[in-house]
Amino acid sequence: MFAYWDTEQRCVFSNDAYVSWFGRTPEEMKGMTLEALLGPQLYAKNLPHILEALAGKKQAFERRIPVPNGEVWHAIATYTPDIVEGQVRGFSVHVADVTA
Repeated sequence: MFAYWDTEQRCVFSNDAYVSWFGRTPEEMKGMTLEALLGPQLYAKNLPHILEALAGKKQAFERRIPVPNGEVWHAIATYTPDIVEGQVRGFSVHVADVTA
């Protein structure tokens, strides 16, 4: 799964796998904040990684993520800052389901 978030933590792009994982439509995802997508509990857990990515530091971590159908998946997430001329413009998110 892949998505791109701007410095205001709003979704700029999400691929089909990302949209499907979270049970959203592409229209719902565009402009949605990370907090709205993840919910307050998961957002709070991920916030230190989000802030580090927005500070220009790549992040990688494992997390158990509840999905809309009620299951809980084990995932590895990587947040990669998008830095242009020394300025962070946002960050990409790559999430891999490693439940199996």
